[in-house]
Amino acid sequence: MPPATSLHFYRKRQTFEALAGERPQNLQSVYTVVREVLAALEERLQNLEASFYGPGGSPETEVKQWYLPLQLILRPARYSGLMSMEQLEEIYDRHIDITDILTVDEDSLIQIQNLVAKVLKAVREGFSESIQYIEKLMDFLKRYCVSFSLPDGDSYLETATNYEKQRRDLERAIKLNIEVRPEYGCTKHD
Repeated sequence: MPPATSLHFYRKRQTFEALAGERPQNLQSVYTVVREVLAALEERLQNLEASFYGPGGSPETEVKQWYLPLQLILRPARYSGLMSMEQLEEIYDRHIDITDILTVDEDSLIQIQNLVAKVLKAVREGFSESIQYIEKLMDFLKRYCVSFSLPDGDSYLETATNYEKQRRDLERAIKLNIEVRPEYGCTKHD
């Protein structure tokens, strides 16, 4: 066995940012980077949730807090639910119109308008960076996790065909869910 030399070749650990400019060292480094990015995204989403609900808050307490004011504006307007910003604007317009007989609790209307503003602000400010990371990760996966199977498949390669179909379905689902819609009041990468 040859004697070990003191010169050990050390390659720095690859990061998500570094992979934009260099090829991965091996498949394990791809897995490691993907796991780290997903863990960071999960932590970021948990922090966004905690900042949205406030200290000690939860979805249940938030729903309970807004249930009564929402009912006080929806019942007189004969809506079963608030589905869009336009509905809220219509209720407000009808409320201030002196020729319309609709009367709603003004404090509740203001509270719900503030709630909608809070949600839109959280969506605009909170998710834009996460969406950018997800898009970068999708590009990275498209570049380095390429299937050798055709999308149509080969009867002899059923496992590879299933993998490719699942990968494409997952990619479509992710793109659909990170797509920024104008009805949420934000543009791509605000």
